[in-house]
Amino acid sequence: MIFGLLLSMFACKKDEVDPAPAASQIEAQAELSILANGGEAALGYTIKNPVEGAELSATVDVDWITVLSVDNNIIRFSAVKNDQRQARTANMTLKYQGAADFTVVISQAQINADFVINVNEVSAYGAKITYSPVKYSGHYLFLVVEKDVLDPYLANEENLESWYAGDLAYVKQIAENNGCTIAELIPRAPQIFGLNGDPVEITYSTLSINTEYYAYCYGMDGEGNRLTNMEYVSFKTGVVDPVDMTFEVAVDGITSNGAHISVTPSVNNETYYWVYVSDFDFINTAGGDVNSVMTLVSNSLKQSGSVAQYLHRGFSEQHITDMWDNTLYHIIAWGLDAMGTPTTEAQELTTFTTLAKDVVDDCTFEVSVTEVKDMDMRVKVIPSNPQTRYYVGLIDEEKCVNYNDEQMVQRIIDMENDRFEWGFYGTGVNWSNFEDIYTGEQELWGRADLKYTFVPKHTYRIFVFGVDTEGNRTTGIARIDQTTLPTEQTDLTIKIEYIPEESDWKKGTFQFTPSNEEEYYLPYLAYKEDVEEYYRKSDGSLDSDAIMDEIEHIYDGETNYYTRKGARKLEFQWAAGMEYTMLVCGYAGSNTTEFFELSVTAPEIPFGKSDADVSVIYELFDGSELAKLSPGRWAGYEDNCIVYIRYTPNQHAVHWYGGVWMPVEVYAHDGGISYLLTLLQNEWVSHVDKASGQYAGLVFRDTYSISYVAEGADGNYGEWHYEEFTPYRDGVLCNTTPAYDFWSKPAANSQILTVRKH
Repeated sequence: MIFGLLLSMFACKKDEVDPAPAASQIEAQAELSILANGGEAALGYTIKNPVEGAELSATVDVDWITVLSVDNNIIRFSAVKNDQRQARTANMTLKYQGAADFTVVISQAQINADFVINVNEVSAYGAKITYSPVKYSGHYLFLVVEKDVLDPYLANEENLESWYAGDLAYVKQIAENNGCTIAELIPRAPQIFGLNGDPVEITYSTLSINTEYYAYCYGMDGEGNRLTNMEYVSFKTGVVDPVDMTFEVAVDGITSNGAHISVTPSVNNETYYWVYVSDFDFINTAGGDVNSVMTLVSNSLKQSGSVAQYLHRGFSEQHITDMWDNTLYHIIAWGLDAMGTPTTEAQELTTFTTLAKDVVDDCTFEVSVTEVKDMDMRVKVIPSNPQTRYYVGLIDEEKCVNYNDEQMVQRIIDMENDRFEWGFYGTGVNWSNFEDIYTGEQELWGRADLKYTFVPKHTYRIFVFGVDTEGNRTTGIARIDQTTLPTEQTDLTIKIEYIPEESDWKKGTFQFTPSNEEEYYLPYLAYKEDVEEYYRKSDGSLDSDAIMDEIEHIYDGETNYYTRKGARKLEFQWAAGMEYTMLVCGYAGSNTTEFFELSVTAPEIPFGKSDADVSVIYELFDGSELAKLSPGRWAGYEDNCIVYIRYTPNQHAVHWYGGVWMPVEVYAHDGGISYLLTLLQNEWVSHVDKASGQYAGLVFRDTYSISYVAEGADGNYGEWHYEEFTPYRDGVLCNTTPAYDFWSKPAANSQILTVRKH
């Protein structure tokens, strides 16, 4: 009995012991193909739940493979040449403390092949690969592709033929993009083609980490015919080694809009990155997770195309001046390599809060709303100091979520600074002369006076604050919230009149006269064909809901900006000869009336009604030939066509327009010829009243159009000229002019226009 009690006690004690750690596990590819010719090869592996101090070992059961080294998650081994007439296999056994043994089956093909492919110097991002023809002496295509992409095509001959067809389409596309044939492409593309049976050694450095690939090749001639079977070998890239690195941070010189931050890593020979993140972005964008910050920022850096230029090594410091005032910030750092892969976990180094802005004016504001409508409100402001300059901002409550009042006011100031810079209010307008800065007691309508728009039954925050002539906040912030009224249907009617004498082929002018001067209305010009097909009901009435859905989609949430109030004369852009229906309804966040309509046909372009005319001579040039004459001028255009155009107007031409664009059918939906003419009359992208001009960056074998027309003193046009052309520079199709210097001495009033290639 005593012995049994002791056993029971022992069992209870044993149950209370912490659970054993998870078992280690070896992860590697189960099968590996190596070259019949032998040589060195590599196998990548990873250890799940590693044991501190433990090392992996690798043994083989044959004498024709020798393990050379096991380190850095890569097993390197060598194999002798397989001079047998059949393939052979070997088993490599991987052992690791606490893990089940893992066997890799290594296959070696017989030497009877057209090519031998050697994979060496495998890294996390690539490998050095040698493609060596054995029995083949022609040109050949070589590529690297992810193993799981090619595997389904290797399953049978029919699938493999589909793969070959895809390769051929890929090669043809590259040739077409470069304006050449496959035969011409082969010697110009050493990154994918080998020549005349010569071996090629190429280093790939942008592959994905810890990923299985095939390197493959086969013979291909200048017509794209496949001349041999595919030879291929598999390999696996390694993993990025983790870095043991921590960081220390110091933050000083904290102000209302910045701080001085210095970061010191524990090791100086590893690269890293650090960021400062406002608490708002930390919570709302990254979910309060430092590793999410790391992932988002690292991906953004990779998309920039050059991660290395943003990385730090050793001590780093930055004086920051663009922070929010009175805001909590997080400083987060992590190891990051030049390819954008993190090498450590993200580490939050510290947090700090910027200072509140200094208030230099003790003026306070009494703010109230004296009248509310569905799409407007009247705000009354009484400042304690009638001399204080102040700003009134009305912001949708949804745009204020997680921002405090100081941050929202700074956002308003930043918004206006941007508008000043863009010239939104006109040239020379700034905080010193901005008409929306007020003093003294004011009663202001949100739309008419403050130029804000509103949505019915919606809450807005009204901010009032002092501001100096430089855009700095000078007072505390006064804020109240106000909700607009719900939308109601009204008896508003709107008369529409078309004014032909103030309209032409580019624009139509309409007069709108509402029955109520205080209600807003929304005009919308639609294609008549669309109205009849999509928005006309079987009883002849209009489908208001469908029209509103279309308008809201077209205006993308900015419908309020297109509303008007009172009798107005408005212009609308349109395309010549097209039939339109003008639609208009009362509007307060949605339509408050049915739609009123008026159908009109846009005037035709007055071509052929003037004696004005212009003749054109244009020449096509091979960019590579021009680059030989002037390398500095034509660098980057060697693969493109350049068009040089000379215009000769007659004595009746007051203006003339010309340019090179896509064929007219490309612009059919936008008005066809009328859209082309609009492009030609834009002096920034076409030739307006110029004696000569040019376009660079055209693609050989693509089709373009050249169009031109002259305008007389009466505003009518002469004959419309249009021609399509396709530039060629190879063989009998070549239509380029021998290169000569046409650019150094242009005519006195000409404009040399270069359209940059993309």
